[in-house]
Amino acid sequence: MSIVVYDVETRHWDREVKGGFDNPEAMGFGCAVLYNYQRDAYEFFTALRRMRDYFAVRTVQLAVSFNGLKFDNRVIWGNDLRYCANQVVPQFDILQEVVRRRFGVGSVAEAEAVVGEEKIHGNGWFSLDNISRETLGRAKTGHGKDAPHLIRNHKWAQVLAYNLHDVRLTQALFEHIVVCGYLVAGDGERVDFDPPADWVLNAVNRTRSFKCERQQMAHDRLHLGG
Repeated sequence: MSIVVYDVETRHWDREVKGGFDNPEAMGFGCAVLYNYQRDAYEFFTALRRMRDYFAVRTVQLAVSFNGLKFDNRVIWGNDLRYCANQVVPQFDILQEVVRRRFGVGSVAEAEAVVGEEKIHGNGWFSLDNISRETLGRAKTGHGKDAPHLIRNHKWAQVLAYNLHDVRLTQALFEHIVVCGYLVAGDGERVDFDPPADWVLNAVNRTRSFKCERQQMAHDRLHLGG
């Protein structure tokens, strides 16, 4: 059993499908990147069936994403709502967990209704880019809106490199939650998380390369004999 982190890019722009981002089932699977903690390896997918088969034949103990429940899962599995409700694969959707703690809502869609989509996505306070900037000091390398153009022009190296970077950011945010217990939103407000289960912490500790501030301070005191 394993923990995986994944992210999907689409073949169509939101403007090309009825309902736009509210209809990810119609936006088409373009590619995906997945990190497996057990194997300490990244895997790349350009075929939808192979992505589906991965979850069908492997025992995934926890699937980590950023807005996966509202978007990525619906791109992969369409209207099979079991995959959007933790019924098949246990999910940890970072964006959903952040807005749930910040606004007391149950889903990203509810948060959009409360504060507006512009504050959740894109350049909003709760985007992957802004949470990564505030928490990690790291930023995205591009924008998902470029993915359809790259895919249609068979520029797989470019789109998969962008996709991989988003997975690495999502992975780093997950590890920051597990090890440090919080994230920082784009408006500078801290969002705290409960301590993880031991098996999650153990899985992350086997591969992570960073120390959160409190761990680094403890390490420095020990090293300096303080």
